[in-house]
Amino acid sequence: MRRLYLAAAVLLLFFAGCAGMPSAGDDLDLAIRDASDYLNDNIAAGSKIAVLNIESGSENLSDYVIEELISNAVNDRIFLVVDRAQIELIRTEQNFQFSGEVDDKTALEIGRFLGAEIIVSGRISELGDRYRMTIRALDVQTAQVLGQYNRNIASGRTITALASGGRSVIGTTSSSRGTSAGQTAQRPLNGTYTFYPRLRAYMGAAEAQAYISHIVIRGEYMNIYITGVAQGSYQHPGHSMISIAANSRNVILQDLDNPSRTFNPIGTNSGWEWDADNRWYPFRGVTARRFSLKFDYDNPPIIWEEINLGDAEFTP
Repeated sequence: MRRLYLAAAVLLLFFAGCAGMPSAGDDLDLAIRDASDYLNDNIAAGSKIAVLNIESGSENLSDYVIEELISNAVNDRIFLVVDRAQIELIRTEQNFQFSGEVDDKTALEIGRFLGAEIIVSGRISELGDRYRMTIRALDVQTAQVLGQYNRNIASGRTITALASGGRSVIGTTSSSRGTSAGQTAQRPLNGTYTFYPRLRAYMGAAEAQAYISHIVIRGEYMNIYITGVAQGSYQHPGHSMISIAANSRNVILQDLDNPSRTFNPIGTNSGWEWDADNRWYPFRGVTARRFSLKFDYDNPPIIWEEINLGDAEFTP
């Protein structure tokens, strides 16, 4: 009889433990919890924080992550937390535009209006059959990044269901991703977007000796700088169809969030320009933050399948 009771007790403990174990579909919740713990360890206790925005391809996913981060912060009782409704009220009163990614300057300005000491923002992007989550804490007074949490998330039930619930937002308002007719996308900020490592092009399944080192944006103009080396100083791209641009119409930039929008380079040299150190392709009117670039001179063409400004280091 004692053995029977002991076996029953072991089974009860086993099933109780299983009940407490997170399923594969809860990987998103685990990542959010870990992000909250990271913030707890890297932000001074008692700080007033505002969870401002999460950029993603889905309003439901952005809302879910924001609400979970706020809930964790409130329940952990380590910080003072700005209510999300107050953030929306300030945004409306001060006419802040959240139609695209919220840049650091705007975030800091909002933080000051809210009386927050720390701004928390982030991003979730697709990474093949997984997702990449980034959560960052920014000091409102010094503009210093206090910490950045990165994690790859499996395509479990929770994140898959949320991500399929419609494209678009970043936190409290609509995003420029998936912008429909009649809406105006927010133009990327002026400055230099540098890629580490440099983005490599492909010819079919083969690697091409062509890299994008950085992109410079000024007003309505975007210059894409191309080199022939993966790192270090500039080198002339090795492939002839990049060395000799036959026709600017064969160079095509496509907005990946609005595929019907394509652009050809402008300029006097069949689409490209150069100086002593660089060769670049200038475009006009590009508002996309995620796009592809194709040199359609040979078969197969040289293609950068995805260029995402959010993955670059930004310098104003």
